[in-house]
Amino acid sequence: MLRSRRILLTLALGAALCGCDTQYSHATPQAAQELAQLMQEIQDAPFDSRAEAIFPDWEAVVEFQQLYERFQDADDTRLTTPAGVSILHAACFFKKPELARCLLADGADPNAATEAGLTPLSLAVGRGGEDKLDEGSALQLVEALHRAGARPDPEAMVQAAYAASDNMPRVRVFAALLDMGCQPTEDSVFYTILNGWHALLLRQGEFVKTLPQETVDEYITVATACHDGDCTPIIQTLVEWKPNVGAAALDTALRNTANAAGLSPDAETLANALRTSETLLRLGANPQAVIEDNEEMPSAADIICSVPAWADALRRAGYDIKPSPPAFTEGEELHHQVVRADMLRRGLPAGDADAFNRVAALLTETHEDMDCCCEHNIVSSALCVLLRTDPQKTSACIAALPVWRDFASWEKSGGSNLLPAMTDAIQENRLALSLPPQKVCRIAEEMHSRGMQEEACSLLSLLGGTDTPETADTLQRMANDAARPALQAGAACALLRRAGLPQPEEYAVETWLENHPAAAARPAVQTALLLTSTVSLWAGEMSPQEQQDLLQAMRDIGAAEAAERYEAIIKALDNPEALDELESGDPSWKFRLKARIGEFILKHREEF
Repeated sequence: MLRSRRILLTLALGAALCGCDTQYSHATPQAAQELAQLMQEIQDAPFDSRAEAIFPDWEAVVEFQQLYERFQDADDTRLTTPAGVSILHAACFFKKPELARCLLADGADPNAATEAGLTPLSLAVGRGGEDKLDEGSALQLVEALHRAGARPDPEAMVQAAYAASDNMPRVRVFAALLDMGCQPTEDSVFYTILNGWHALLLRQGEFVKTLPQETVDEYITVATACHDGDCTPIIQTLVEWKPNVGAAALDTALRNTANAAGLSPDAETLANALRTSETLLRLGANPQAVIEDNEEMPSAADIICSVPAWADALRRAGYDIKPSPPAFTEGEELHHQVVRADMLRRGLPAGDADAFNRVAALLTETHEDMDCCCEHNIVSSALCVLLRTDPQKTSACIAALPVWRDFASWEKSGGSNLLPAMTDAIQENRLALSLPPQKVCRIAEEMHSRGMQEEACSLLSLLGGTDTPETADTLQRMANDAARPALQAGAACALLRRAGLPQPEEYAVETWLENHPAAAARPAVQTALLLTSTVSLWAGEMSPQEQQDLLQAMRDIGAAEAAERYEAIIKALDNPEALDELESGDPSWKFRLKARIGEFILKHREEF
């Protein structure tokens, strides 16, 4: 790599300063830098799935390195590997516009195709080796290739469409391809609509008019599927071009609109959803329609009626939307009804004891009992629906479940499903659930003795929602149990939750600060934030000073063992095998660290 940088930089400076007469007379220092970067990135290509197009394996990399050696000796920019890959192809793929411009100026063929049929143009606009969502380099490459005589390439539109599926901003790239005469494809239209590019869709109108009606129907559902913007212009344009839209497409589009807006839309999202839903209703969409093979999903009417401002606005426009009547029957249908009610954040009909009992019976379902067609955790949905109906009755129901008798009963009666369900209800949905402290502690202790430290910690932490003197005493006892670090950490988490303080977990303090910005500058809060940001270390986002600050903070709170472990991790960040070894083994040190962080936050609660 250093040699490549030195060679081209010498040529570039020679051309710039001495006016030497060489085939590389168009080379520049920027091109030299991009070539050096290119050769380094090619070394990593086999580890990147995006590079499969031109560097599928190490053999292809070696062949390119050999090509580069020949390129230095032969002064020929048209040389290729056995697979037809030139330096220009690589420059376009890895988005090196200045290098590509210089190669084109020195005779590189802008239309040469690899054995796989990929031209420089198709590689320039594809996903390539980009690390950032920046269309600027791709646009520069398109312009350079166009000036050099690149012909319109249908594959370029396809590759640009695939790149757009990675949410890369490509509107100007698409426009530039159309400007140079590339023909639209079904994929280019698909991603144009997916990204909400109405102006760009208008430029592809003649092509869209030739497509089958069912393809355009799919486009209408796509327009409403992945963003919460105003889809009305795109829908109206497509209907104008192909007016015989199927009822199923309209129904799905209305459901997509409702799903995208959700149950708590902000003002802008609601305004966009209102315009789109009015358009679809005017075209004949059925708000009560249920999508086949997806019965547990709420209808558009259910979601719209859960947002009173939306339902009222449609009613004023002449569309009186009614929600589906609540029903909680039996069997497989009950599963769908419970999941649907949970997604709508609803409880059971008031006073319906039979429905309560039917749903409560789902709390002890095992994986074998569950409907395999339903993607949701039935136990979690059932618990949330019950808690929204009657928290006190639900807590008593949970306390009476057979899972608490002993560990064998926990395993047999669906405890492995109940634990994540309770976690979801308390931590994610912020629902009130009071648990029996002695029963919880007995099962957690049994889990710990069986090596299930993560489960034991999670279960004990759920007592943070149980506000009784007995619970407080139990948690304080567990918090002092240094011999069982997972239980100690779980108790610390529960005590923090009871006090309304952030958890000693990744991103927890950062999330807490979103609602308490005034506390951000306080020293204890800053320390807790650092201690709960170790993911940044793993991601290579911590500076050396921040790494040392993290280690010192661990030592300061009494977590010297964790500091020693993380110091070894820092030294091994570029050694996957060493990292795996450091991560394996007894996780007790992680729970001891969590317990120490919890103790630190509790000790400095006045700063939070």
